[in-house]
Amino acid sequence: MLQFKKGRVDYNAVDKDNFDSMVSTGKKLSPDMAKKEISLEVTPSLDVTYTAFNHDMKLFQNTDLRRAMSLAFDVNELNRLFYNDVRAMPAQSIIPPGIAGYMKDYKAPYRAKNIAKAKELLAKAGYPDGKGLPEITYDCPSSSTSRQIGELLKKHMGEIGISVRVVQNTWPELQKKITKRQVMLYGIAWGADYPDAENFLQLLYGPN
Repeated sequence: MLQFKKGRVDYNAVDKDNFDSMVSTGKKLSPDMAKKEISLEVTPSLDVTYTAFNHDMKLFQNTDLRRAMSLAFDVNELNRLFYNDVRAMPAQSIIPPGIAGYMKDYKAPYRAKNIAKAKELLAKAGYPDGKGLPEITYDCPSSSTSRQIGELLKKHMGEIGISVRVVQNTWPELQKKITKRQVMLYGIAWGADYPDAENFLQLLYGPN
């Protein structure tokens, strides 16, 4: 971004740390940027950033536990802190906006934060107030942003009694761990290969 501001780069995505100084309310350039004859292009991208469970572990085969954790996590706070409330949107289904099959009025039942319901499901899962639940490790890439997201997850899980330890990895290390199923919970992203709902749905089926 520094090279872009110096005029040495023609195009660059606006990151969270520079967003407020470069973009004003309404997804328009700030006055300072507009004076420099810079144009702002706002386009959706078919990228998904998510937290994944290792379903090979018996612990995470417990649907009520997974749902409790989802309800304890405040995705709106994540969006505000790391995506400036406009650079991303909380997913309600695996099919994103702009793809045939997307239902704009559908709301995922375990998306919005609900601590009371999360605690109820955690108890139903066999871990009232987190008692008896082992510490959960959250593996993520080595960037400072990934670490901060991990700490946010840790804070939210702590609200219902779940202990989380954040473990950072180099990208090759994380890939190796995921491939060998040596992770419990991990943060990662995926980009669509082509704009079709099938490309998203096929991820939920098959041996891979």
